[in-house]
Amino acid sequence: MDDAHAEARRCLQRFVSGWLAGSRPAVADVCRPAVRWWTPLASEHLEGADELSIHLDALLQDVVPPVEITALIVNDQGTRGVVEMLSAAADDGTPSIPLTTVVELSGGKVVEGRTYVDVTAHPSLCRTRS
Repeated sequence: MDDAHAEARRCLQRFVSGWLAGSRPAVADVCRPAVRWWTPLASEHLEGADELSIHLDALLQDVVPPVEITALIVNDQGTRGVVEMLSAAADDGTPSIPLTTVVELSGGKVVEGRTYVDVTAHPSLCRTRS
């Protein structure tokens, strides 16, 4: 169990590092080719690492750097992880933006995920609203 947990934590750390660096190859490297994802920028699930990277990059366009990783947690089995990040506040008074990402992991790869953000406080981060 410790090996699976450590492998999943390393995978999640590489995923977040690649995302924050804007490195599509780094994100793709830790994802299964058929990774599925949901973000508030998409009206339906995203399919594949390329589509995922485009949307993750778009989420960061409205986020003021630096982005602080406030939590990175993996369950004991190494099958699920959560990352919480917090942007800096903008000079114009826009508050910090918290992003929470929940991922499913298998065999050292990200297989599915969801990224959450408070779109009521930051409507620019949502393209489709119900």
